[in-house]
Amino acid sequence: MKLYIAENLRQLRQSRGLTQEQLAEQLGVSFQAVSRWENGLSYPDIELIPEIAAFFEVSSDELMGTEKAAMEQNLLRDKKRLRTEDFRTAEEYRAFVEELHRKYPHDAEILVSFVYVLSAIPERNEEMRRHIREYFAHPDAEKAYIDQLITILTAAEPEESLTAVLDTYAAEGDLSRAALLAYRASERGEYDEYRRYRQYNTLEILYRLFDRIFDHRGLWFNWNPAAEDAARRKLSILNLLTAEQMAGDGMDFVTGDGEPDLWYGERIAWGFQLAGNHALEGRTEEAFSVLDSVVRLIEKFYSLPEGTVLTYRIPELSELRETFRYGVRNPDDVLDFSENLHRCMRSNEKFCGTDLRYDRKNGEDEYDHHVECAAWDIVPLTDTEEWSCFDSIREDRRFTEYAERIRKYVIRV
Repeated sequence: MKLYIAENLRQLRQSRGLTQEQLAEQLGVSFQAVSRWENGLSYPDIELIPEIAAFFEVSSDELMGTEKAAMEQNLLRDKKRLRTEDFRTAEEYRAFVEELHRKYPHDAEILVSFVYVLSAIPERNEEMRRHIREYFAHPDAEKAYIDQLITILTAAEPEESLTAVLDTYAAEGDLSRAALLAYRASERGEYDEYRRYRQYNTLEILYRLFDRIFDHRGLWFNWNPAAEDAARRKLSILNLLTAEQMAGDGMDFVTGDGEPDLWYGERIAWGFQLAGNHALEGRTEEAFSVLDSVVRLIEKFYSLPEGTVLTYRIPELSELRETFRYGVRNPDDVLDFSENLHRCMRSNEKFCGTDLRYDRKNGEDEYDHHVECAAWDIVPLTDTEEWSCFDSIREDRRFTEYAERIRKYVIRV
């Protein structure tokens, strides 16, 4: 059994305002002896224990902390029973957990079990929230237990207040909106929703990976070998993920098999990035080769029949799909972009916390993707400031032709 003489002796000495030297003088021992006791390097002689206890006006048991040690032994025993015992009924388990919480109200592991029990009793949900808030406010609250409590809270939250909880507690990684919603769906037996949220979480991880490769170095408009390398690495990962799903044997490095899917935007953006670096470094033919691939993909994408269902063509993302549609939501969402181009602002609708990437449509399983206009796809070929990397080839007839081929797909309002 662990003894708590060191901690108790230090606390008692400090409460009397004594230094270690002063206490040593009162007890008739050396200063070094008191120092060793308080640092847990040795214990006082057994005959000295009653004398020290009497000096501080406490019992010998209080000085040694035997009651605290016994309580910790009991706590370990009860926790082991909680983890291993096969309770006969849910009511028996609940009663045992509630009894443990009464005995050990400040133990975080038991609190998690207690809160989980309360989450299954709708009429006690407010009590559950109160206990969670109290733990969050505790200065010694541990992140691992906070995360567990947030998932329990999300699973039990009524639909009408779920958004507020997600806005408050959702973060990145294991506590992203998608991850919390996946846990909620699994707890409620909504397995179709669970798979979808899990796959959305996988997609979030992929985007974070791509961002880590590219954006964290501020490379977007820095035309240099590092930016080109970042774009190549992202395209390589994308090609690796989609290779088995692509039609045909040969794949274009930038556009895959050239068929539009939900990686369309990434392939276009990274393709323009590669072409820009090639042009800047004087690799004109390489630049036009990439631009040719990009423009052909744009043409295929905007020639899709309305209602075409697009996927990521990755088995691990099979639940995520969008329906291709033309048009804008309303004229108020449109801003002038240049002389004869218009850009459409996306709405504030969210799904899993992301602006209009997956936008629920009539509660159906399918997601509705509004292709509002192609203005962004022509920007690299018309903007002479941020895309000045193309200046060396702008006068080339091929460059002008590419711009005109894309321009016809831009929606005018």
